[in-house]
Amino acid sequence: MGLSKQIVDIAASRPPLSSLDYQFIPLDIIVHWPRCSLMANSLAKNSAPFFENPKQQEAILSTILNELLENAVKFSSDKRAPASMSMKNYGDFVIIEISNSILPEQMEKFIHFLDSLHQAELVDAFIQIVENNFSQNPREGCQLGLLTLMKDYGVKIKIEPEEHDFLRPFLKTIQNQGNRVIVKAVYTPTNIIK
Repeated sequence: MGLSKQIVDIAASRPPLSSLDYQFIPLDIIVHWPRCSLMANSLAKNSAPFFENPKQQEAILSTILNELLENAVKFSSDKRAPASMSMKNYGDFVIIEISNSILPEQMEKFIHFLDSLHQAELVDAFIQIVENNFSQNPREGCQLGLLTLMKDYGVKIKIEPEEHDFLRPFLKTIQNQGNRVIVKAVYTPTNIIK
């Protein structure tokens, strides 16, 4: 489910039709949780007119953005450290990047989860997670939201360390606040299941 080289090459070779950046503090959103959906709705409304079926695309983009924002807030290791989100609309696809702090072991769990989906059928993986959550106590971080984005909307997701975060391991030993990561997601409107 990784990002295709073709999309990465296209994004590097042409400017986006629109680009929006938001910075936020996860703790502020925790205090007022509806801000996740307000931010997602605002970004989606701005980009939807570029696509066919703008109302449908607005709803889908809002769902994708909301899930990514909620995950950034929930999994930020330092709820007071600034996080950011950028959305670049290239017309035929959208790239969303979320940057926040995360503990290394949590990052490893995300990477393992995403890697496991490369080999799994998404519908089967979805059913397995639902069954596991039903038979056990549902736990935070079950990844159903990300899997739903991938299964229902064809979103490609990747997580990686921030490139300029080379000093972070030294700071982590002092502050134990985790490393900065970027979650990249690509949505292509033609991937909609009708």
